[in-house]
Amino acid sequence: MRKILIITSIILILQFIVFREKKVEYGPGVMVSIVPVQTQIEEDISFRHKSFNIIPMATIDMTAKILSKKNYYFDEEATLSPVDIAFGWGNMSDESVLKNIDITQSNRWYYWSAENSEIARREIQQSSANMHLIPSNDSIMDAIKNTGTGNIVILGGMLVTAVMDNGRRWSSSLTRVDTGADSCELIWVENYEILDMDIKNNIPNASN
Repeated sequence: MRKILIITSIILILQFIVFREKKVEYGPGVMVSIVPVQTQIEEDISFRHKSFNIIPMATIDMTAKILSKKNYYFDEEATLSPVDIAFGWGNMSDESVLKNIDITQSNRWYYWSAENSEIARREIQQSSANMHLIPSNDSIMDAIKNTGTGNIVILGGMLVTAVMDNGRRWSSSLTRVDTGADSCELIWVENYEILDMDIKNNIPNASN
C-alpha cells in the first residue's frame, strides 16, 4: 500500500510540473470584444473516439481570455476531456474587472464570487463559461498545455454529445447564457491558437 502511495505521489508531482499553471497579464481594458459564434450542424457526422461515440451538434469559433484552467486525471470523463477551461469575453476579458472577481474550478464546475464587481451578475454569467475540452490530436493537447490563466486564445471546433459504452451521455450546452447543471460546453477542439496582444493598438497577433 505504501509503495502505491509513493508511486501515486510521484505521478502527481510529475503531472504538476508538466501542467504547471502559467499566468499572463495584459493590464486593464477589454481584450476580447466579440462573443463566441455557433452554427448548427444539420447532418449526422458522428464518429468514434477512444471509448466514446461522438455526436457533433454545432460548430463553435471564439476568441476568449482564460480565466481559470483545471486538469482532471481520475474521473470517468478524464479519458475524453482531460482539461476544463473557464473562458471570458467582453468585460470578462478586462483585468480591471476580473481583479474583483474570485474564480475557481472543481469537480467539472466553474465558480465565481464578487463582492465589489463593476459589472452585473447576469453579465458575468453571460460573458464567461466553463468548457470541457476534447483535444482532437496531440498537437492540440500540447497547445492547450502551453496556455494558462490570462492567455488570449482562438478556439475552433464542435459542440458535441459523447456517449459512453455504458450508455451514459455527456452533452454540451448549446447556449452561452444558461447557468447551473448542464450549462457547460463540451468541445471537440480542432483549432487552438495562443495570441500575443499588442496592448498599445489592441491588435491580436497569432503566435506559434
